[in-house]
Amino acid sequence: MSNEKLSIHTKSVIGLRSMPDDTKTSATLFRLILDREQEWQERMRMVHNAQRFLYISTYYLEYDPYGIEFLDGLIAACQRQVQAVLLIDGFGQWLAGNLMTKASERALREKLKLLRDSGGHVVYYRPRKFLQRLCGTGFHSKYQISEEGTAIFASGNISKMSFDRWFEFALLVKGPVVVKMMEDFAKALGQFDIDLTEAVAFIKDLPVESTGDHMSLEFLAYHPSDDPSHLSPILQKVQNTITRRLIEDIHAASESILLTSFYYKPPVELGQAVIQAARRGVHVEIHHSHRDALGGVSTLPWVSAVAEYPTLLKEKINIYEHTLGQHTKFVLIDHRCAWLGSYNCEHAADDRLAEAMIVTSDPVAIDDIRHFFQTLREDDATQHVRRDYMTSLSPGRKAYRLACLPVKRWL
Repeated sequence: MSNEKLSIHTKSVIGLRSMPDDTKTSATLFRLILDREQEWQERMRMVHNAQRFLYISTYYLEYDPYGIEFLDGLIAACQRQVQAVLLIDGFGQWLAGNLMTKASERALREKLKLLRDSGGHVVYYRPRKFLQRLCGTGFHSKYQISEEGTAIFASGNISKMSFDRWFEFALLVKGPVVVKMMEDFAKALGQFDIDLTEAVAFIKDLPVESTGDHMSLEFLAYHPSDDPSHLSPILQKVQNTITRRLIEDIHAASESILLTSFYYKPPVELGQAVIQAARRGVHVEIHHSHRDALGGVSTLPWVSAVAEYPTLLKEKINIYEHTLGQHTKFVLIDHRCAWLGSYNCEHAADDRLAEAMIVTSDPVAIDDIRHFFQTLREDDATQHVRRDYMTSLSPGRKAYRLACLPVKRWL
């Protein structure tokens, strides 16, 4: 399901919408990776081969076989004088404490200290505004970039949960789009004394590979922490660019909308756009996670998503829950336009989390994603939510859902 040589496509097919200049970019390599072992091998290859710099962002990192191997690789890279920067979201890592024992948390802190002592930078992203920190505003885009000019842009975190349990994807890219990712990563480091100017210039100056065509695409990134409102994220003054653009493409859909999200609990306008599409006859499929996806740690995100079910089922929207966890973030519109990145269809992605998405109309990438949806439907861990789902819930779960309705935006 991977292809390194892709053809040129210069227009979005959704309404033949032209790209805004500030989002236009291209890639000389665009390879979708859906195999978890393949992604891990590619990540570690990049770590072992780095000679100048290595930049990684993750929402959280666990002290498990994956986290340990990855950090050991970064420590070894620092010992050969590689500039390694590991950006971890502060709120996300705090949440990850629920997945680890106290002993594991202590061991992780010791390992991160060893990385710092070896010359690496370990920084925790936290917004400057107190209200944003309190409400969980953070950095959710996952990058891994080295001086070879290759970037991994992924849905998953450095954790056993991502590599051994959840459905995830990774995108291996080269070309000008990597500069966009570097600039977004550098923006997240704005509050730290780490200058990536030379590294960005280095990537820009890399020779363009003569093999393979340039694939035109869009790269969209948005940081809700930039919103000028003093009440952010409770009240935002500026609409999220990704949310707005996604709504535009959903409004233009004429045949089908297939999407994945960790849990589907969209901001109001995005949710309404999906419902309106279903009402005009567009086939809509929503694939997200079952209540057991977090391994019993919490069912609150699922409860928030179930709040949407009565309306969605009434509109004959197809809902699928995956018992192991659906953590990819895809939107496939009319089998002609694909969105992929870090943005879940949820309130947090709209008003709290810095996210990034790539939009492409490349037929090979779209065929890979279309095939992925077919695989999801046939997977043994996928459950199709039926029209009588709400009546089948136990009285306790019904009461739990009603109690959570007033605060579902924050769950």
